Amino acid sequence: MNLISMIKYLSGYPFFMVMALLLLSIPVAAENVAVEAQLDRKEIQLGGHAFLNVKISGDSRASVDLPQVNGLSIQPQGLSTQMQFANGHMTSSISHRYQVKPSKEGDFIIPPITINSDGKKISSKQQLTLKVTKGAPTNQVNPNVPEDLGELAFMDVVGLKDQAVVGELIPVEVRFFFKSGIQVSLDSAPALEGSSFIMKTNDDKARQGTATKDGIRYTVVIFKSSISPIKTGEFDLSFNMGATLHIEDRTPRRRSRRSAFGDEFFGSLFTPRVRKSVKLASDPHKLTVTAPPSDSQPDGFNGTIGQFSIAARASASTVRAGDPITLVTRVSGKGDLDRVPMPHMADPSGWKTYPAKHEIQKSFSTASDGTKLFNQIIVPKNESVTEIPSLKLVYFDPETQEYKIARTAPIPIKVTPGTDITEEAPRPNIKNQSPTTSPLGPSIEVPNTHLGWLRSERIDQAPWFLGTIGGLIAVLITWPILTIWQRRHNTPDRKATAVKDKQIKSALLDMEQSIKNQNAVTFFEAARRTLQTQWSKQLNIAPNAVTGSDLPNDTAKSVFNTADSVVFSGDTHSSLDLEYWKQQTLIALESLNTTNQ
Repeated sequence: MNLISMIKYLSGYPFFMVMALLLLSIPVAAENVAVEAQLDRKEIQLGGHAFLNVKISGDSRASVDLPQVNGLSIQPQGLSTQMQFANGHMTSSISHRYQVKPSKEGDFIIPPITINSDGKKISSKQQLTLKVTKGAPTNQVNPNVPEDLGELAFMDVVGLKDQAVVGELIPVEVRFFFKSGIQVSLDSAPALEGSSFIMKTNDDKARQGTATKDGIRYTVVIFKSSISPIKTGEFDLSFNMGATLHIEDRTPRRRSRRSAFGDEFFGSLFTPRVRKSVKLASDPHKLTVTAPPSDSQPDGFNGTIGQFSIAARASASTVRAGDPITLVTRVSGKGDLDRVPMPHMADPSGWKTYPAKHEIQKSFSTASDGTKLFNQIIVPKNESVTEIPSLKLVYFDPETQEYKIARTAPIPIKVTPGTDITEEAPRPNIKNQSPTTSPLGPSIEVPNTHLGWLRSERIDQAPWFLGTIGGLIAVLITWPILTIWQRRHNTPDRKATAVKDKQIKSALLDMEQSIKNQNAVTFFEAARRTLQTQWSKQLNIAPNAVTGSDLPNDTAKSVFNTADSVVFSGDTHSSLDLEYWKQQTLIALESLNTTNQ
């Protein structure tokens, strides 16, 4: 092979090196996504229901396409997340729960359940079957079933008022009593008759206990709810609920069979029961609803009713003009939090504001207690801004029958010169600029130089020439490799990611130190900072601009919301509690890191 052929052969070598590096840079395929569907029972009676569970593995953000089945109503009931650790790897799945309720008898087929995962349709393996048989008639007459239901089962409501204001949230407990020894199936949740009130369930889980009334022992099922009037007037409130009673058949023939066992208790186990479907209703309660007074109504009132306090904090105390700040506002108290708006800024003239996101955290100790967190992006227009103005919330207190105003103190802030928003000065996009001239100035033409005298030996055999060619070949081989390596490791994105990784490690160390010092506030500040920094890689924004609603899964949101609550309130936690939240933070970080990939 002569020199020219060798140069042609080796000149192709960098191309194959580049192709190999590009192939190595292709990411590994993500975890397989799978879906499983299952009914908790295959046969039900008309009037009853079954539950459909859809388990999705490999993609917590996949959505479910529910099939339409004539004669079946399929309604969502909630979801749950499971995580498992095995051999150093974490796997996660999410389960969607649906209630399946038939409207007629027959055999039904539910086709394979399909989910959407990153634009792909994935289906479960097989279809599901459900058989619906005829239920017991609601007007069943049986001489052995007592006609007086008052002794067997009844309803009671605790917490109702005689006077209320439109928009007021009234916490109530709906109590369902049934005689001990009777088996009961609840066919529906408590409902309020009429369309003048909104009824909200404060807890998905009913509580159960026992009570004695008039010498009779009852089992009590308690539902915590709240009602809110939407118009004025006088109303007779009545709650109702459907149930099915399973009562022993006490005919003489049945009693004789039971006595054959020689034991009252064991005999009762084999005694057939008669089903009786009933609709229970509470005694009517008269309630007068009025509107808030209009004569003393202050400016800014928009129908908020209850008792509230507010607090606010900013994500930064020093920023440049034109840079965003996350303003977190916390509204706590008693009332309908769904109706509470973002508190007004006293003087917004120096700020550009964006619509606020919000989330509600309910307290289960008291039905109407809770917290509403607002996350709003605000931007100082110029460096003359010195503070975030006071925020105010105007509300009507139904207990004192007075209008009140909750305020926050102004938040001092330092704004350094930057981009004046009012001028709308465009920022140069350095990345997308393609230079038309060399950074070293205009090119210079170099004239041909005199080669001197001719030598008698061949130039391609001279040692200096061969050495020069060898050097050029080495440059041709190594230059593409070095260029690609530098581009992959010295990009602004990689540098920014490296900085954020160091910040996450620093925050984790702060969490460890806070556990030793039993300082809950600094612990949760560091925990929140780790999640913000990790997820900011995906959103390509500043970490302090990440809010709880931006996070993609329930575990991360739970840690973030708890952190916000503790930082605001200054609550204390034991070392054991902090260790638990440390593990939750690490799980959330792992899930966010998996989502980033």
